[in-house]
Amino acid sequence: MVRRETKTGANAGQPFWGCSTFPKCRGIIKVNA
Repeated sequence: MVRRETKTGANAGQPFWGCSTFPKCRGIIKVNA
């Protein structure tokens, strides 16, 4: 998992953990700040 940030939408700018092999793996986890 790598830390990423949403680019668009209602949650733009919010961090999350996403698979490093995207798009092969599409798992995500919210970052609790």
